[in-house]
Order: sequence, then structure tokens, then C-alpha cells
Amino acid sequence: MTFLSRASAFITRKRHAFGLGVFTASLVLFLHLKRSQYKLKRELSLRCRLFCAEVPKLELHAHLHGSVRMSTLLELCSLKNIPFDPSLLSNESRDLSQCFKIFDLIHNVVTEANTLRRVVREVLSDFAHNNVCYLELRTTPRPLQDDGTTIEEYVNIVLEEMVCYEQTTAKKKSKAEVDHPGVPPKRLSLIPRLILSMDRSKSPEEAMKIARLAADLYSSGRLNLVGVDLGGNPTKNDFKMFQPALQFARDAGLRVSVHCGETPCDVNYNGSGSGSAIYNGSGSGNRNGIDNVLPPVTEKMTKASKECEDVLNFRPDRLGHALYLPTAVLNKLAEDPIPIECCPTSNVMTMEFGEGVSEEKEERLKLHPNLPHWLETGYPISISTDDSGVFSTNPTKELLLMRTAFDINEWQISGLVWGSIDHVFEPSRRVRSLLARDVSIYIKRLTRKLVIPTKKKKKRV
Repeated sequence: MTFLSRASAFITRKRHAFGLGVFTASLVLFLHLKRSQYKLKRELSLRCRLFCAEVPKLELHAHLHGSVRMSTLLELCSLKNIPFDPSLLSNESRDLSQCFKIFDLIHNVVTEANTLRRVVREVLSDFAHNNVCYLELRTTPRPLQDDGTTIEEYVNIVLEEMVCYEQTTAKKKSKAEVDHPGVPPKRLSLIPRLILSMDRSKSPEEAMKIARLAADLYSSGRLNLVGVDLGGNPTKNDFKMFQPALQFARDAGLRVSVHCGETPCDVNYNGSGSGSAIYNGSGSGNRNGIDNVLPPVTEKMTKASKECEDVLNFRPDRLGHALYLPTAVLNKLAEDPIPIECCPTSNVMTMEFGEGVSEEKEERLKLHPNLPHWLETGYPISISTDDSGVFSTNPTKELLLMRTAFDINEWQISGLVWGSIDHVFEPSRRVRSLLARDVSIYIKRLTRKLVIPTKKKKKRV
């Protein structure tokens, strides 16, 4: 082998060795960066979870019976010898039909005053445990057949338990301030309030009876009662049938919430019933970036659209859910907003949008007809649980679901919480002011504790 051949072979070997060294170094650097990114992402995820758990929350759309603990329901079913499928209560991934079976079980076990008292106490305790500082709990009053409890007694029991809970927590707070002066509390005390619901599957006369009862209690100074609500099966009867009862309660000084837009509607409805598309939960036009082949409009959809318009003309203080709304209604709301109570898990499970697309709640929530747009434009919304027991959720899980689905940060979550204060039905200006002050102080303290970076202010040129 000549000198030139040996030199060429030597250079080739060195070049390969050098290339392998560069490749190895690059691989090590790449893995290090990936590990660092994963570690940072994990730390940020943990920080956000802690923030969602500890941030004070406002729950504005929660049904009493739907928030029953599954362990309590299991115990009561066994005591009353009510047959049920144990897997129904132990499985947290439930479909809509299973949820309705649980609602039936709850109705069958809450049949006496003592059971009602227990349920109210446990529900209040559970929301407080999730750092809820203000709760508006709604329930449809009904007679309890086992001990003859009347509708009036039913409401008084719920109010009594709320007052008792407030008094107990106030005593604990006073004792803690004496024992540990200057030490801030771990969580804000829960302020419980009651909304009486009217069931639209019942008669307008029964709704008026509830409205009169609410008005009498409110005028007598029962401060925990703050409003009325119209809910129930959205396919039953018509909103206008119950409008007199809602107006009666409003004239008495009570605030009003209405479940609205819970069934598919004609997106192009303009008041004449001549639309040509359905708002089917996969997006209206390009609102959430999804194009759809829309089936023809049915009479039920036109009726649902007309009802949305009637509700908007009534101008309730808040709207419940409001998923399927005609474009004309959405445009009016954009000009003159009515706060909307959003219940992410409930909407995904009961409205069934995104079904067949993904099993993940986060992916299905992205297909919410309006929520992405509301977040982007800063529309006034609050995040609630609806039926925390039945849907196996809680206020912390709802915020985490929002964070995962829409990639919102801690400051945006704080904005959702803070904005909800403006939507509460609490009539006392003093209570609202103290609530706003305490929530603001607590959020500032929490962001410092978790070392959450503040937004950098842009320098003026």
C-alpha cells in the first residue's frame, strides 16, 4: 500500500470517528434537552394542578340531588332495600343512560327529612373541601312521602342547614383567629346560597307555587335564598308557559336563571322559522374551525330556536348551559351579554357532542359549540359542576379540564374565578365586596406561594 493510500484510509477512519463523536454528542444533547423539557412540563403541570386545587372558586350551577355522594347513595339504597347495580355507582366513566338511572335512585332514597338534612350537610362539606368560597345550590322542592314533609318544610330544612353551616364555620374561624393571630386561613369560608328550581315538565301552576313560596321567604328575611331557576326536561312544554312565574319572582326582588339551548336548533333561525341548518354541537359555521354537513331542520329545532329567542327577550340574570343557540341570538348576546353558567363535564356527557371523535373529555370539550369563542373574546362565563356526584367531578376537576382542553394558564383561570363574582345572585353589596376582596388577596398569596410568573408589561416606544 502506497503512502497516499494509507493516508487516505487514515483520514477516512478519522472522519468516521469524528462524525460518530458529533452524532453521539448531538444525541446526548438532544436527550438532555428533551429530559429538561419533560421535567419543566411536569413541574408546570404539577403547579397548575396545585393552583386549580387551592384557588378559591365560585360554584353558580349545582343541583342538590345531583351532587349527592355515591358512597351515601350506596348506603341509603342498602338501608332502604332498593335494588341497584353496584357497578353503576362504582364506575366513574358513565354514559348518559347510566346517569339517568342514578338520578332515579337519588329520587327514591331522598324521601324523608333526616336524609335531606344529611345530603345538604355533605354537599356543603364537599364543596368547601374543594375550596369553593361561594355556592349557589339549586333544588326543586317536593314533598317527601316517608314522613309527610311538605314543600315548605323541604325548603326550610335546606335553608336551616345552610344557616347552621355558616354559623359553625364562623365559630371555627373565630377560634382559629384567637389561637393563631395573624396567620391567614388555609381556605376561605364557604358562603352557601339557595336557588329554588321550577321543573318545566310539571305544570305552570306548580311553578307559580314555587315562585310564591320563594317570594314569601325572601320578603320575610331569609337571606340565604337568592333566586329562582327554570330547568328540567328541555323537550317538555314551552318557556312562555313559565314566564309569569319567573316574572313574579323577579318582581319580588329575586334573581332569575334559565336553562337554555340544551337541544339542537336551527342556527339560521330569524324569527320566521325559515332556517336551513342545525346547530348540532360540532360547530356553527367556522366558529370552532370545523366544517359540517348539516342535516335538514325539523320542527323541534325550529321550536328550540324560537324558545331561545323568547328566553333572550325575557333577559334572565344568567343562562344555564346555552350550548345550541341561533346565530341571531349569539349576535345579540355579543352586543348585550347575559352571563352564562358553563358546566364542561356535564355538557360533554349529556349533550354528547364529539361522540365518536374521541373518548377523551378534553378532546370532546374542544368541540363545544361556543366555549372556545367565549374564552377568546372574554365573554362573561362561570365554570360549574352541574351534578358533581352523578358525573364524578368537582370544581377542581372542572378547572383542570378547562386548562387541558384549551391550554389556559393560571392567570386565565384566575380571570374566570374573578369574573364569576360579578355574576353572583347575592343581594348584599357588603358580602359581594368582602368576597371580591378576599378572593383577590387569596389569589395574590397563592401566586406568590407557587412562584407563578407575572405577565411582562410591554415597554412603550
